[in-house]
Amino acid sequence: MTSCLVGRRSRRAFEAIVVGMLVAGTAPALPGQASVEVGPSVGYYRPLGHFAHGDYFDTRLPSTPQDLSALAYGGTAVIRFTRRLGLEVDGTVVPDARSSRVFTNPGGFGGNRVFAATITIASAEMLLELKSSNGRRLWVGAGPGFIHHGGDSYDGYGTPSEVAGVAAVGGDIALAKHVHASASLSALVYRLRLSDPRVIGSGVQEDGLVRLGLVLKP
Repeated sequence: MTSCLVGRRSRRAFEAIVVGMLVAGTAPALPGQASVEVGPSVGYYRPLGHFAHGDYFDTRLPSTPQDLSALAYGGTAVIRFTRRLGLEVDGTVVPDARSSRVFTNPGGFGGNRVFAATITIASAEMLLELKSSNGRRLWVGAGPGFIHHGGDSYDGYGTPSEVAGVAAVGGDIALAKHVHASASLSALVYRLRLSDPRVIGSGVQEDGLVRLGLVLKP
């Protein structure tokens, strides 16, 4: 039953991203130089840090942050106020971060560690365009973000939701008059807090997110 609930939550999160993209895409043109760009993305989520020390571990949780690495799906909406300045809003879902592995604890007892998690990420970044020429653009961005850990593994630990700092670099290239292909690399830093601080699985986290997508321009 819990897995069904997780699946429904993942679908709802993805549907919310799609609806937001459609709303942004049908919004009227803004005055002056401002414009709205939207598009879908697919990528790879890869935590890079480590968990803080704890008193014990739970086999329902990942043994390292890297165990949560998985494909990610989402969308982006960008409001460009001027040629060089803009605001990017991203939504990403990692619906199937799971693993099964054999482990041995310090007492010598072994077993099978199985976990299933769903990661949801949202961010709003101010963008600065560094270079633009011949249908190509290069930009950097930074801003606040939000990351939620849910699924079977985190149901017993408060399904933590944390505020993150986000920095990104990316670019795009024109494929057609109103369509660009985009690529970006984002870094998130936040403190993951489980409801039981004694279990291994909390601590300051540094996550990476690589995304490829399409940008629909007005």
